Amino acid sequence: MNQLSAKLALLSLLVLFVLFTTAACQSNPVRGSKTNGALCAQSSECQSGYCADGRRCAPMDFTGLANEYCHHDNHCRSGRCGCDNGLRGPDSFCNNWRSGGSGTCTDRRDNGNDCTKNENCNSGHCADKGKVGQLDFWTGSGGRCAPNDGTGAAGAYCHHNNHCASGSCNCPGGTSFGFCASWEGFGMNVADTIGGRPNPQSIKFQMSRGFFRCN
Repeated sequence: MNQLSAKLALLSLLVLFVLFTTAACQSNPVRGSKTNGALCAQSSECQSGYCADGRRCAPMDFTGLANEYCHHDNHCRSGRCGCDNGLRGPDSFCNNWRSGGSGTCTDRRDNGNDCTKNENCNSGHCADKGKVGQLDFWTGSGGRCAPNDGTGAAGAYCHHNNHCASGSCNCPGGTSFGFCASWEGFGMNVADTIGGRPNPQSIKFQMSRGFFRCN
């Protein structure tokens, strides 16, 4: 009877050991030595712990910092992968990634800059994304990074009253964007042209396009 109890106790310890090691492996996956961008077949080969699309080591989804390797928007914290050839497919992959091409993650953007999704913005809010067809630095259409509704302090960028804690977005002279509670000359000192071509950051350019009329 004592021998049976001892065997059962030993078996219980073995079961607990297996369960513990399995849980530890799942929470701390084995990581390899390959850097992002290297060819891979399994995630265990990569320092990041992620073999994206079963082909290349890459950052875990939405963790890649500015200038880190990527071949898909989802690899980047900013939600945007800048492809080395400037071309991407409708599926958000760099169109040459299978043949050795790649990209690097872009940084998140400050309020007032173009965006297509919330991840693009430091504020986490891409206002009016998809509502306005405009010349965009990235895709040709989108919105602008802005404060989350009701959070913009005095002087913060806005193009709608909802962006401001005061409920008032000042847009002098019918310009396409303004500042909460007071105008602080955003873009007023920006050159109208760069190298003889219109500067998309200048107020003159914005007004000529009629982007984002304050409302």
